[in-house]
Amino acid sequence: MDPEDPQGSIISPVDIVATAVLYGMNENILSAIGIDDPIPTYDNLIRVVSVTPTPYLKDALHQLLSSPMAPDSLKTGLPRLLSTDFDPTSDRPEAAGMVVAIHFDKGSVVDSSPGEGQVLASELESRVAGHLIEGDGAPIHFIGPESTGAAIIDTAVTSMEALFPLAALAIVVIMMIIYRDPIDTAIGLAGLLIAVIWMFGFASAVGYSLNPLTLAAPILVLGLGIDYSIHLIMRYREERSELDVKNAMSSTMAAVGGALALATLTTVVAFLSNLTSSLEPMREFGVLAAVGISGSFIVMIILVPAVRTLADARGVGRRREHNEGFCNGLSLPHRRPVLVIVLALVLTMAMGMAAIQLDTTFDLNDFLPEDGEAAMDLEFLEAGFNTADTSVELLAQGGTMGTGIILAIQDTVEGMQDDTYLIRTDGDVETLSLMSVMADWASNSSDSVSGYVDPQYSSDFESLYLSGFDDSGALLPGTDDATVVAMVNWLDINATRSLASVMVDSDTGVWLLITAPMDDTLDDDEVRTVAYEAYTDAAPLIEQGMTITVTGNDIASETIVSELDRSQATALLVTFLICLSVLTLVMYLRHRSLVLGPLATLPVVLCVVWMWGTMELIGIPLNVMTMTIASLTVGMGITYGIHITHRFVGELEHGATIEDAAHMASASTGASVIGAGVTTMTGFALLALSDIPPVQQFGGITAIAVLYSMVAAVMILPSFLVVWAKFSRR
Repeated sequence: MDPEDPQGSIISPVDIVATAVLYGMNENILSAIGIDDPIPTYDNLIRVVSVTPTPYLKDALHQLLSSPMAPDSLKTGLPRLLSTDFDPTSDRPEAAGMVVAIHFDKGSVVDSSPGEGQVLASELESRVAGHLIEGDGAPIHFIGPESTGAAIIDTAVTSMEALFPLAALAIVVIMMIIYRDPIDTAIGLAGLLIAVIWMFGFASAVGYSLNPLTLAAPILVLGLGIDYSIHLIMRYREERSELDVKNAMSSTMAAVGGALALATLTTVVAFLSNLTSSLEPMREFGVLAAVGISGSFIVMIILVPAVRTLADARGVGRRREHNEGFCNGLSLPHRRPVLVIVLALVLTMAMGMAAIQLDTTFDLNDFLPEDGEAAMDLEFLEAGFNTADTSVELLAQGGTMGTGIILAIQDTVEGMQDDTYLIRTDGDVETLSLMSVMADWASNSSDSVSGYVDPQYSSDFESLYLSGFDDSGALLPGTDDATVVAMVNWLDINATRSLASVMVDSDTGVWLLITAPMDDTLDDDEVRTVAYEAYTDAAPLIEQGMTITVTGNDIASETIVSELDRSQATALLVTFLICLSVLTLVMYLRHRSLVLGPLATLPVVLCVVWMWGTMELIGIPLNVMTMTIASLTVGMGITYGIHITHRFVGELEHGATIEDAAHMASASTGASVIGAGVTTMTGFALLALSDIPPVQQFGGITAIAVLYSMVAAVMILPSFLVVWAKFSRR
């Protein structure tokens, strides 16, 4: 807000109507109500409204909107400030509500670390909200970007504060069921808490921000980090049935240590693939999750063997036998491997048909709790008012103001007249630009009949304008740069707000904004066409050395959605290729096979298709949160596949038959995979209890993805391995 011109920083329908009434008053009325100078200051406008009966105010509004002299921008802009029940053609107009827009000075409002003459945006919004006074039957709702963002963060923090201990408790219960031993449970829980503390310490050290993505990372670490403890403990118990404590732990580390390290690598790669995104929250989430998982591996690979060995060596606790549980019944993969593969491929094709219809969406308001005050205020605003801004905005930066830029603006505006999806009035696309602002201040739209006095007209500027332009707005021959600069300087001094809406002069050159209305029913391809045509229209500005950016609400949303799609595709491809390469290399070095790596990776591809198909079937779109699940599924799925493949090949190398090797992989190692998967599923499923809808979706879909990864590892992967083993022995 400009303290020297506060009314210039506020757009209110009451101010507009009161100004029209003020300009229509004669000297006697003005004198009677104590107004000496009929300037639309707030003191004068308050006096006008307080003495003018409501029917007269309504009549003034009707005359204002019906006057042929009133500019079209006023006739279209004023109704947008009133609720949708407002009828601009009525001679007694009424509205249930109105919007008052308050604009703050960008240089004086900052998000953090305010300097001299600056104020925090959140503090400023709180001040404004605190000064609002509700009249009789007129509730006031304050909506601001900082307060909305704060509501999102507060909700996310509150949800995580409730869900984190609940997730920890649930994992403890599951570990007690799996381990049947309080010591093993305590080891796993202690390791997880240490890893989470490391992760938060890292986030604080590098200055990561709180957002719904980063706040979900601790629960993610709880769910995934416990896998290391489960695999180590379960394999140790299996080895302990035949060996003493020392040898059993040595055998365990030799058997699963490398697999756990490889699994950690693939999982970290999956998370770090988010670094390819241009969205900072996604990059921070990827790094934070990678740090948490790496910390879990380091802690568990040291803590579990040390404490477990020490406890058994001293006879603390009861010795537990390895239990394969229901996994003993998983015989279908090695008895009917071809049938399992065929069924998996058929399911994948069916899910693929659904997956190709999956949409990507982006709306920051989705992160607000549906029953929260901020969400309800925004819903009321969107449902009750015509606030949608469907326009294309062409931002040009650089260059020096002069006749060259003026001609470039005119040529650009002329080019926009032929654009496909821009809205036309009387056959022309009405644009807002420096040229239209100049023409507006040089033309008088006052109407003596309605009492409307054009507030954006100056006879002084009209004279200055006509020294460089003719009546049609064309640049007169011989007009020099100094004349154009003089016009801009006049606007900068006398019409600051009007000029700021289309031009800003900075140390880096001139910033220009050209705005045109676009159709609000366009699909994604048509929105991209609008952006492409606008950029093409700006060729004259580019020739002046200016940098062009095409934006607008719909275009920005489409750009973000496209970026999300690109980020997902890039992250998924990077994750898959790196994991495939590493796995193939390791499998070749250890087992001299170039097939095992791709074979262990193949079921993961099926899981991703199943997950996308499920999202489409249950109506969950791809968004900022769910977008990360695909690469996460690859990381988790390959992790489970590494353990199964490693066990299967290891059994074959020790002389087991193909059937026995598949049985040991599915039953023995499968028990650990399922135990780890169930704890991971539980952690993510609890996110579905969050108050934030996208976090709910993220938790639910990730839990389903973990389930699919378990099924693929325990059922489908052994089937592929059996077929490979039989074929390789021919």
